[in-house]
This record gives sequence, structure tokens and C-alpha cells, in this order.
Amino acid sequence: MLDVSNNLLTGTIPSTLFQLPLLQAVILSNNCFDQGSSILPSTVCNASELISLSGDGMGSSTQCARLNDPTQRAMAIIHTSLFEGSKNKPELLDCLFSLPNIRSIHMAGCGLTGKLPSNLSLTATLTDLVLSHNQLTGTIPLIFQRKSWEVQLDLGYNKLTGLLDTAPGQFIAADNGSSVYLENNLLSGDLPEKVLSAQHLSILDGNIFNCDSSSPVKRRKTLP
Repeated sequence: MLDVSNNLLTGTIPSTLFQLPLLQAVILSNNCFDQGSSILPSTVCNASELISLSGDGMGSSTQCARLNDPTQRAMAIIHTSLFEGSKNKPELLDCLFSLPNIRSIHMAGCGLTGKLPSNLSLTATLTDLVLSHNQLTGTIPLIFQRKSWEVQLDLGYNKLTGLLDTAPGQFIAADNGSSVYLENNLLSGDLPEKVLSAQHLSILDGNIFNCDSSSPVKRRKTLP
């Protein structure tokens, strides 16, 4: 495991980091890494042994404001010559979903933009995905909705639009006691019937679903 979380690290993520042999877990959370055109180097796509990637707020730590103080900045900056910054755009995230051993991806609050491609390939091992508090747009791919997330699927607080899958029995994201968070997007249309049987679901707040009498699923007090 490589854990550099909760520091004031700046600059870009070195491409050589994900070339470390047998690297299984990386924790980059709560730092001040550059959020320019690239969040992660493209070499992450070749990290075949990687099981867990935690990068929540890796460029937006609450302590980043301290870098305005020249003394603190001098202590925190890692000289960019130590890094091999990638100019890839957030699309490189697509490869994360198909890494052969990946189980958990946490990249909340990383300034991610763009759409989740409809033709994404999800590895069977991925059971915990958190991409909340970003600026993702477009629709939620059907493959996300038709997968049973054993731990959680958190896409809340983005700018996602479109409909959820209302085909009978298809929306299984919250099956098996997992947690699904889709709140504060711009989702609309009818709610899948299976949301009523979900144990941990936050979906209504900030969205514009059809909850009137014409909807197959009416709003209930028990629905979060």
C-alpha cells in the first residue's frame, strides 16, 4: 500500500508511481495535486495488480489555502521535475473500470468533467465506486444501473441527466444491501420499481423524477 493522504502535496502525480511492481492500493486523498488537464497519469491503465484507488479530494484539501502563505508553500511543494506529468484528459478514467483486479475506486471531489461513456467495460471485481461531488454530465450508463454493487455506487452531486432504467427487474444497482447515491443531479422520468425494495438509497433530492399519480412508482415517505 502507498498512502500519501492528508498532506499538502502539489504538482502532478508521477507516471512512475503506477509502474511500481505489485502495487495493490494507492491513497492520494486530501492533497493539493494539480487539477489541470490531467488527474491521473495514463500509466494507471497498466496497473494490473491495483485493487483499491482512493483519491477523494486529492486536489482540494481544506488545507490547500495554506499554500497562499509563502512559508507553508515552500514546505509543501514537491518540485515538478520529480514528476512526469501526463496531459491526458479525464477520459483516461475509462480504463480504471476494466482493470482486472480493481475493487474500489474513490474519486469524489476531483473536478472530473465529461460524460460516462455508454460503452464502458466494467470488471466483475469492481463493487465500490464513488465519483460524487464532481461535474460529470450526460446519462448514467445502463451497465451501472444493471450491476449489483456489493458495497456502493455514489454518483451524487454531479450534473447527470436523463432517465433511469425502468424495465422490469433491470435496475439492480441497490440489490444485496448495497448503497446507491444519485442525489443532487438532474435526473428525471419515472422511478424504477426496484427502488422501493432498496435498503440504502438516496435518489430523490435535487432530481426531478415523476412522482405523481401517473408514475408506476409514487413517492412514499419511506423513500429517501
